[in-house]
Amino acid sequence: MSLVAPFFRPFYRSSALALLGLLSLTQHPSEGQSRLSPQAGDSLRRLLATPQPDTVRVATLLAVTDPRLTPDSVQARRYLVEAAQLAQKAGYDFGRARAYLRLSYLASIRNDLGQDSLLLQRAKGLLAALYRRRPEPRIAQMLGRIAINVSSLQQRRNNLSGSIKTLLEAIPYLKQLDDNLGLVVVYYNIGSTFSMLGQPEQALRYWREGLALAPKVHNASYLTALASNVARHYVNQGDSSRARPYLRQARQMAFSEANSYYLDLYLSVQGQFYTRFGEPQRGLPLLLQALPLARRRGDLNLLGTLLRDLGEAYADLGQYAQARPHLLESLQLLQEDGDPQQRIQTLELLGNVEKKAGQPALALRYYERRTALRDSLSDVAVRAQINGLEARYQARQREQQIRLLRQSQRLQAAELRRQRQLSYAALALALALLGVGGLSYVAIRNRRRLELQQQQLQAQKIQELEQERQLTATEALLRGQEEERGRLARDLHDGLGGMLSSVKYYLGSIRGAVVLPEASAVLFARSLSQLDSSISELRRVARDMMPEALLQLGLVPALRDVCEAVQHSQQLPVQFQAYGFEQRLPQRTEVVVYRLIQELLNNIQKHAQARHVVVQLMRSDQHVQVIVEDDGQGFDANAASTGVGLRSIRARADYLKGTLDLRTAPGQGTTFTLDFDLPVEERGF
Repeated sequence: MSLVAPFFRPFYRSSALALLGLLSLTQHPSEGQSRLSPQAGDSLRRLLATPQPDTVRVATLLAVTDPRLTPDSVQARRYLVEAAQLAQKAGYDFGRARAYLRLSYLASIRNDLGQDSLLLQRAKGLLAALYRRRPEPRIAQMLGRIAINVSSLQQRRNNLSGSIKTLLEAIPYLKQLDDNLGLVVVYYNIGSTFSMLGQPEQALRYWREGLALAPKVHNASYLTALASNVARHYVNQGDSSRARPYLRQARQMAFSEANSYYLDLYLSVQGQFYTRFGEPQRGLPLLLQALPLARRRGDLNLLGTLLRDLGEAYADLGQYAQARPHLLESLQLLQEDGDPQQRIQTLELLGNVEKKAGQPALALRYYERRTALRDSLSDVAVRAQINGLEARYQARQREQQIRLLRQSQRLQAAELRRQRQLSYAALALALALLGVGGLSYVAIRNRRRLELQQQQLQAQKIQELEQERQLTATEALLRGQEEERGRLARDLHDGLGGMLSSVKYYLGSIRGAVVLPEASAVLFARSLSQLDSSISELRRVARDMMPEALLQLGLVPALRDVCEAVQHSQQLPVQFQAYGFEQRLPQRTEVVVYRLIQELLNNIQKHAQARHVVVQLMRSDQHVQVIVEDDGQGFDANAASTGVGLRSIRARADYLKGTLDLRTAPGQGTTFTLDFDLPVEERGF
């Protein structure tokens, strides 16, 4: 969902935050705008009529072009061109950079992306040169904010990997300055880009980082927007229990101030929540209440999504005539540069509405457009490039920590040598003073012991960071595998499955309208039966790749389904037991455990020749134990240790930071036992 911050740019129709303005670098439109009155603008314009030194006149021209004082963009542009020329003449590079930034803002209003980009690059070049000569915090802050605007421009040009790269480069600037507001914007934009790419779990991770920082900027509107978008993520996942606390948080912040800036966003997500969970009659009034607010604010991406949700609510109530115009307007608004994932959902809904309204040909056209758009977004190369950028960023962070620790360790070693030399001198003096000698020795020994312990702690910390860096690489690999499984499953189920269902619908219509000879009728019925079997098989494959039960219901129901499927298809009795799973595990942990057990069951079916299998899950507070045991022929664990399947299982166990115990021998069956603890931040799920 779109969220726009008013610092360097006007409202964009993209899903990213944009920064607009130069004078008030930390204000929101709902905060402090009344401080600049029309009289202030008149006073500044009178000052321009008096003689002033060039640098003072540049500052006055920049002040008077604040959008709240000079809404006339033509007049503002004249002022800013004069400011840039005067600043260049006076060698006032900081003022010239600010003038270029304001001019880029005006170019963005005209949708002149080329001029916008050129002015941003000029400003960045001037500020970077200034920062090299004089690294002041205000210059570093502006460089970080420029990076945010450049990434937003790249996103509008569909350069998503460039946008991610630019945002990741901005993070060190902003962290160095403790610029929490800028970090909120960066994390939100990274999450929005991953959302556009159909990678919601990575989007959620960055949105949560932004949400953790939002209270530090004391900005109720940002917190409303972030909490609303996290809630929308869980609504789209079908997880009402996780969506509710974020909706409560968004509601509290949305109504904590008069004329809340993102009240329309909260109302739209709350309305979608009711619609998706079977109460469209409660969701519809909230969506209708949000509609005029969204039109007034001018965020077209939010407006397009809101109209789609309205169409869904009307469709759920069986009011297809009211649903159709809202969905068509939504598609029109999202068509140019809105979030493509939202367009996919809108096309899906339009197809469903036309199908239920008795227009199968029109429904098929919408389904085909949806499939084509999804295929255009599933560019594996782009996803891999962006995931690689993120993984490299995380690895650089670890390497920087290791480098700092090693530098600290070297400094401590030098200090230790110096202290040792001083200690020897003190010891020599102490030997001359027999009465003090014993005490000096004890003190020196204790000091050396403490220094040695500190060095050991530093070495241990370095080792832990090295292990964490390896786990980051493993996590990126597993995450990429799951995303590709999910994409293929969606393409099979929604794309090919939907088209086969439409073909079946058309053939069924033909059978009712045409009289066939008996032989042809038998052949026709057999073809329909084969088509039914093909659709069922396709959907079974899609469920195996990314089972709906795992996403909607959780780990235990999904594994129970897998065990029953093995028992029915292979005639292999599988006893499934689960204890202590009243609450769900984090989704990423559930996926890893599910894939691990799925891999073990596949190996048992292929190689074990077992007569009975036991799958057991136990949870006690933060500790989880997984046991998979069979009475098959077993194997030599040393000989099989290099196998691909066993390496995959060990990699997943390492990702969970767990202990994997394998007990087997030829003719004695096999037992896999995995023990791991949930991370502290995930125990509350």
